[in-house]
Amino acid sequence: MAGLKPASGAQLRAIALLRWHLVVNSLRSVRGRLNLVSRAFGGLLELGTGVIGGSALFLAAAWATTGDHDHLQWLAVPFWIVFLFWQLFPVMATAFTQNRALALASPQPGNSRRAFLAGHGQFSNDCACAETF
Repeated sequence: MAGLKPASGAQLRAIALLRWHLVVNSLRSVRGRLNLVSRAFGGLLELGTGVIGGSALFLAAAWATTGDHDHLQWLAVPFWIVFLFWQLFPVMATAFTQNRALALASPQPGNSRRAFLAGHGQFSNDCACAETF
């Protein structure tokens, strides 16, 4: 941990230990175990999809650039598909989720700037937004 003071490193270790204990304690219930299994299955599925998709793009690029044939114009098709998915997936994923902005727009006394910042923080933690980075 470059640049951290010893006290900061101890705090990070304490936080990591606390998070580990939270995970272990969550496995005591059936719901916690099923959650772990579903996360592992989802992670493996996402990993497999990425590896297969990357391999398919590699094979398409190899096919288009090797040999006697001239198929470079077809190389743009899989990359346009990836580009459109990358642009449309986050928009569609957030469009069909619960709209948190309506809950923040309710007429309540209080600081509207704080409500705006709280809503912005909620949207930045959205799964679809995180996947685009």
